[in-house]
Amino acid sequence: MSQQSGFSKLQLTGLLTGNIVEYYDYILYGLMAPVLAVLFFPSDDRLTSLLHSFVLFASGMLIRPVGAVVIGYLGDRYGRRSALLFSCFATGLGTFAIGCLPDVASAGVLATVFLVFFRLLQGFGMAGEFCSVLVCLGETAKASRRGLITSFAHSSGMLGTLLASLVVTLIYTLPEESLYSWGWRVPFWLGGIICLVAWGIRKKLPDLPKSHNTETINLSLYLREYFGLLRMLLVVGVNTLVFHLFFVFFSTQMIEMLNIPKQTAMWINNLNLVGLVFFSCVGGWLGDRFGRRRVYHFCLLAIALISVPAYSLLSKDNGWWVCAVVQAVFAVIGGFTLGVSSALYTELLPESIRMFGTMVPYNIAIVVFGGTAPLIAMGLIEWTGVSSAPGYYLAAVCLVTFMMLFHIKDKTGVCLDTNNA
Repeated sequence: MSQQSGFSKLQLTGLLTGNIVEYYDYILYGLMAPVLAVLFFPSDDRLTSLLHSFVLFASGMLIRPVGAVVIGYLGDRYGRRSALLFSCFATGLGTFAIGCLPDVASAGVLATVFLVFFRLLQGFGMAGEFCSVLVCLGETAKASRRGLITSFAHSSGMLGTLLASLVVTLIYTLPEESLYSWGWRVPFWLGGIICLVAWGIRKKLPDLPKSHNTETINLSLYLREYFGLLRMLLVVGVNTLVFHLFFVFFSTQMIEMLNIPKQTAMWINNLNLVGLVFFSCVGGWLGDRFGRRRVYHFCLLAIALISVPAYSLLSKDNGWWVCAVVQAVFAVIGGFTLGVSSALYTELLPESIRMFGTMVPYNIAIVVFGGTAPLIAMGLIEWTGVSSAPGYYLAAVCLVTFMMLFHIKDKTGVCLDTNNA
């Protein structure tokens, strides 16, 4: 595919609007976990209910590799827009349906069964959203601005996360009776409706880039690019660990483990998500300005160095402001990491398998590193009795990624090669 000199505002708006809403829909479950745990996983032990809720959070991601195969193939063979439409509709329908479900007290185990089903539908649709948007941005952006433009995929996703966090913050102001009877449904209904509206906007988009590949997709295409696929897996692994540990699970950790009031925890999360959105864009710009490889390596080492000290500060003895500072630090360095790595999603693999080859390792990494992040973090803390244990886990993943990408070819300012990206 020849790289375009730019893209229309309509294309950009349609791409990013859907990405914002889809991130809102998917992250909403993680933020509402304390409430959903009571409604769908009642137990005398609060921690047990919460763990069951996070198990379902992880199960919603298990379907993502399957969704990646289907939607990735669809995007490479039949056009990028078809992938965008499919993912948007599936996620929106799943989200709206969750808001319509009865709780366990009303429907018994059937309520949990339907919750699992619609959570899986969410995951199937979300498997194709982010990568579809990012590949389209990378393939249409000017080479000199590819880092900044592709960073909009991450920053718009973070904006969707912020929107979900703000809505949940407002919902938590309701009286307990209203919150658990009808209030919890509103964020899911809102997300589903807006997502389906975004689907309608995307349906009217002009043609988006699509692969000119005429080869039948087969295993040999991917075996030739095994190292690029492995690198992609690790890049996503770092990104999703930082995001889930510090911006999805962190609010629940503050509420349930550090005894910080719900509204205080959510406002801390909201303010730092604003920073994450901004610094994601800055990270993309820094990559264009100083070279992607150099900036990305710096970010990996910085996260590895600060993860353990940051987690060691999180305890009931310290005030809420310590949590705010720790999360703010990761809003900066995590934002840089998300932003500068965005262009790598389009540079590590050739055009012929770019969407499929990006989606599959991306979604496997989401399952391995993202969906399990809350469970591993809570498990490590409980098992070791050391509050900084999750920091060691994050640091180890960053160091392995640093070594695997140490000799990566820097393609800053270079047009995407249609045969060997």
